[in-house]
Formats: sequence, C-alpha cells, structure tokens
Amino acid sequence: MHPSPRRRNAHVRSRPARASSGKTLPEIPIARRRWSTVLALALASATATCTTGVAADAPGGAILFVGNSLTYANDLPNMVRRVAEAAGAGLRVEMAAGPNLAVIDHTNGATDAMGKISGGHWDAVVLQQGPTPAGICRDTLIIAAMRLAPTIREAGGRPALFLPWTRQSYTGPIDEIAASATAAARAVGGLVVPIGVAWRKALQADPTLPLYGPDGYHPAPAGTLLSALTTYDRVVGHDVSTIAPEKLQPLVPGLTSTGINTLMKAAHAASGEWPEDPVRPEPPDTTKVSPSGGPC
Repeated sequence: MHPSPRRRNAHVRSRPARASSGKTLPEIPIARRRWSTVLALALASATATCTTGVAADAPGGAILFVGNSLTYANDLPNMVRRVAEAAGAGLRVEMAAGPNLAVIDHTNGATDAMGKISGGHWDAVVLQQGPTPAGICRDTLIIAAMRLAPTIREAGGRPALFLPWTRQSYTGPIDEIAASATAAARAVGGLVVPIGVAWRKALQADPTLPLYGPDGYHPAPAGTLLSALTTYDRVVGHDVSTIAPEKLQPLVPGLTSTGINTLMKAAHAASGEWPEDPVRPEPPDTTKVSPSGGPC
C-alpha cells in the first residue's frame, strides 16, 4: 500500500527531507509600488478565477493547489494525480487558480480558494506564486501563508510552499527565491516543495530537456511532469525514481524513457536533499516592513 500525503503536522518523515491544458495565459508584470500601495491592492477583491476539481472520488490522500498560470498550465494537479496512478496509488486533487495572482490575492476573493480549503479535507495545500524576491513580495507571501494556515490546519492539512523555477533566460542562483519559500513555510510550520531545484538538476543533467514553453517561462508538458514528480515525492513521501518510466511516458508523448528517468531522478534528488521543514511555526519579525520590492 502506498502512503497518502504526509500529515506532517502529526509526524515528520524519517528520511532526510528532502487550468486545464490549453492556451497559456501570460503573467502580466506590475510596476514597482510602495508597500502601502501593494498591500492595499492585495487587500482588494480580484475577479479572475480558474477552478477545477479532478478525480474527486479517488481513494487515498487529497491535495489542493492554490496558484496562478504556472499551476494551471498543462493542469499540474491532474498531472500529480496521474503520477500517483503510475505509482499505484489514488489521489484526490483540486485547484483554485487564476492568471497573474500572488498567493495573497486568493485570500481576498480572487478565487474560491478559501471556500475550497474550508469545504473539504486536505492532507496538503500547495501555495504557488511566481519567483519571489526579497522585499515586499516576500513579505506578502509570508502574510498570505499566515492568513491561510489556520484554515488549512482546520481542514486537516499542512501548507506546502511551491518553490518555482526561474525564467529560461536567468541562469543565476535561486537562493533568493528559495529563501522566500522557506521563510513562508517556516512562518506556518509548512513544507517547501523544491520544484525550481529539480528543474536546475534536470537541466544540468540534460540541457536539451524541453521543460520550458515558447515564452521561456511557463512550463512545457515535460516541465509540468517534473513539477508533478517533485510535488508527489516531497508531499507524499513516495520515491518517484522507483516508478516504471513506461507508466509515465503517456503523460508527455515524445519524451524518451531516458528523459523521463532524468526527470524522476532530479525530482527525487531535489526532494531528498532539501532540509527537513520544522513542523512548529517560527513566527517572523513583524516589526520590520521591507521598503521596496516587486513586481510579485
């Protein structure tokens, strides 16, 4: 029997911690704004939304994804469900996502994320926004995680912070965006899903892997599969490198078994090498506000 997604608020792993398919809606950058302006915008209601439920009657665990076009491009939640099937397990997934959203937007009515969290049982709720630099973007990510965490806990789950990849044109270190995901996770006793780390590992092993879509930012199907493998390995605790590659090939037609093996190994390595995330929250210093940053 394969494990359901880890109830990490109840225990921790013993090993080292490691919109449906279709036309992608681009992320639209916003101009830099002062902290007070950004916070006011974050507290305003938004209208764009894209929500879907997948395999609602599946046995096993349950994961909710809250994010933007990096989540709904190629339907990441459904890809995670299909990875679970390839591993011989059941998984229920749902999504609340809309274009150009930061996590804090979901707390203010941009989607029905709050209703989805409180309306069901979840083992984990994955919180996703784009690469988050230091400054007000990191501040608002932490605030958003802290606003959502109590409801997530009441639904039986643990917050999971999505550490994203960077644009294809950026080849520098990802320490800053990793620090943002880590800070938000620490603030709520959540875990980090090191997807951006897995992307780097996969591309270092094989630079020809087609992870990026035409815009050099949104994922191609292979990129979504790698994200799904990393999510499943990290959240559920199943070693995805043990899945038979032929069971995953239908998910990305045209990708060779060698390429799929590279994705599986990169996902498992990123998950396994990531430090264990403390279950007990470590509240951030709220007496200091970052004076600059953005766009988020």
